[in-house]
Amino acid sequence: MFVKRLIATAATIVTLFASAGAAQASTIRTVLPGDTLWKIGVEYKMPFEVISRTNGLIGNAINEGQHLRIPERYVVRSGDTLWLISQRFGVSLNTIRQVNNEWDSNLDVGQVLYLPTALQNMYQLSIADLDLFERLVTAESVGEPWAGQVAVANVVLNRVKSKDFPNTVRDVILQYYGTIPAFSPVQDGQINQQASASAKEAVQTALKGYDYSRGALFFYNPNKTSLTNWIRSRPLTTVIGNHAFAR
Repeated sequence: MFVKRLIATAATIVTLFASAGAAQASTIRTVLPGDTLWKIGVEYKMPFEVISRTNGLIGNAINEGQHLRIPERYVVRSGDTLWLISQRFGVSLNTIRQVNNEWDSNLDVGQVLYLPTALQNMYQLSIADLDLFERLVTAESVGEPWAGQVAVANVVLNRVKSKDFPNTVRDVILQYYGTIPAFSPVQDGQINQQASASAKEAVQTALKGYDYSRGALFFYNPNKTSLTNWIRSRPLTTVIGNHAFAR
């Protein structure tokens, strides 16, 4: 099982600020005796200038006890633009430009950007969690209509909200029942393929509160599921494409 990684120490805490529809997630680093921006940059494997710009510092002076916001690291993928990244992670375009000192709209695949905020909502998604979520929807929804992709994403989020399942998106996706994964792409490796553009859009739609699954906690392909399989006893909510959705 996935182990939650929100670890608090005297020097580092994670703060999650919720708001309607979206919020900000930042790692907060408390300045310790002997710290410098350069040293903290090395610790988080990022240029110290990025930390300075993220926190609006004038010069490189920092003070003991000061709280510094540490941005998340994002690697540019094919098709990315600054505007698309800003929309995807809820970070203003101007903020991305200022923090990264990046004023050219052309990005290179593999280029590293630093995001002082990440998509964050009641599900507490980090960049890595969002990517995992998108890859699951991609793997589970091959050949399915877009509405069906949204419904698959809905099932994950509905499980997070249910008392009968883990309470984070990552834990839901990586859940096992003994030796059997809750989602087969986790076991067969299909979850490792890059997320599709339609799956990304579907996840965003689900996160905005649109539930095409009508409250479903399960989905299956009736043509590939035995008539005696327990899942067929679950109340059906809707059928989209090749998937039946059930509570």
